[in-house]
Amino acid sequence: MQTNEYQALAMRTAKMFPTLHANLDHAALGIGSETGELAETIAGNWMELSDSQGVVNIGEECGDGCWYAALASDTMGWKFEDLLITDQMVVRDMSFGLHKASQTASPAALQLMLTAFSGEILTIVKGFQVYNKTPDADKFKKHLSLYVTTLAYMAEVHGLLFADVLDANIEKLRKRFPDKYSDADALARADKA
Repeated sequence: MQTNEYQALAMRTAKMFPTLHANLDHAALGIGSETGELAETIAGNWMELSDSQGVVNIGEECGDGCWYAALASDTMGWKFEDLLITDQMVVRDMSFGLHKASQTASPAALQLMLTAFSGEILTIVKGFQVYNKTPDADKFKKHLSLYVTTLAYMAEVHGLLFADVLDANIEKLRKRFPDKYSDADALARADKA
């Protein structure tokens, strides 16, 4: 799947709320929780010395993180496809730490960067929600872009194509939500049966 196809398919399964606040909260909480789940999966995979199921789980967590990034992007009126940075020099200029982490191909270094970017996203949304501070759209988009780009690097380091990660995420969501989002389908989790 190409990144330009992903957002519309992902948003078919989004529970949308009536306010910008609620949708950004949903996206930020998801980004934070998926970052933690990915860290747990990477740690488990490392301790198991890279078993194949661990790699599949890493791909699934990367896809889930992308879903929440697509939700944030959609909420802000951006295109998910514009978040992925493919030019290494642009990555270096935006985040030298991510540039170095991608060069070393270290899952631990990439996870640290992912944690940093998700923390920045959570800080921006917290300011909006708690202090009624208008989000700095450029800063928010920058950190969301770095987050998605890190997910793509993480997939690559584990031998996964980013397009396949996006495909698998949409396929999982098609099983979970055959028509569109519903609370009942979310609780039933047909894809886990």
